[in-house]
Amino acid sequence: MKTKVSRAERWNSAVKKAGRTLEEFGTALEELKEIQEEYDQWYEALPENLASSLTGVLLEAITSCDLDGGFGALQEMICEELPAIDPPRGPFFD
Repeated sequence: MKTKVSRAERWNSAVKKAGRTLEEFGTALEELKEIQEEYDQWYEALPENLASSLTGVLLEAITSCDLDGGFGALQEMICEELPAIDPPRGPFFD
């Protein structure tokens, strides 16, 4: 007979999974920031007459991406706040 996993166990498992995923995301985000810096250097060195070219427009799009926006708050929530919650157990599908 299949044992039903409680909602609290599923919650805790999902929090752990989110933490692992966030760690992988953080690594990828750092790599993106490094590459973005390379594109920024290219963009800054681009001759003025190429600024409105397709290359210039694409470089500007990459360099203007806010790769820091909100990640810290999400990381704090997933790594600190969510694991600290001890979900209640109850009669509804638990």
